[in-house]
Amino acid sequence: MDLGVKGILFSYTIVRIPPAGWPGEVPYALAQVELPQGPQVLAEIIGCEFDDLRIGMDVEMTLQAVPAENGGPDKAVYKWRPV
Repeated sequence: MDLGVKGILFSYTIVRIPPAGWPGEVPYALAQVELPQGPQVLAEIIGCEFDDLRIGMDVEMTLQAVPAENGGPDKAVYKWRPV
């Protein structure tokens, strides 16, 4: 099932205390994005200042390499960014 790569920002929160092992920057914005087909998915939103986030804004999925724990190969992780 192809869910596409575009969606609408449904909700978000600013995470200031990340889960154990979080490899990214803190704080970060965690976005709940509604896809055109109906499902909602969670992922970090990047490329946007927190003050510029707006419910209903168009976003698109992007892949970002994230270093693996213990020196393993990088992981490809999906994130959202404003269109």
